[in-house]
Amino acid sequence: HGRLVRTGRATFYAPDVLITCGRIAHDQYETDPTLIIEVASPSTRNVDRREKAAAYAKIASLHLLLLVDPDERRIEGARMVDGEIGGWDVYGPGDLIITDFGDLNIDVLYDALDQETGDR
Repeated sequence: HGRLVRTGRATFYAPDVLITCGRIAHDQYETDPTLIIEVASPSTRNVDRREKAAAYAKIASLHLLLLVDPDERRIEGARMVDGEIGGWDVYGPGDLIITDFGDLNIDVLYDALDQETGDR
């Protein structure tokens, strides 16, 4: 079970992947993630894109939120600007996502996932 992210006084979310820099803020949750990745599913897609994204945007340390589509080669990326989402970028086949932690090649990522799951 993954780490929780505290986004408000009593609001917590459990992202699929999170990266933090620095010391652990608390033994049960994080308060300063730099990158958050959510894998969207039909049942969580709207919550991830609206509710969670708006809450995550208020985290001062967060630079990038990625929403990964498990069914097609599509990742949406939101870069944070002054506590709000500065806009969404859509990445697909052949694209590269530049992050502070390394670059994500969409095709390499999905090829690895396909090989792991036997899809496509």
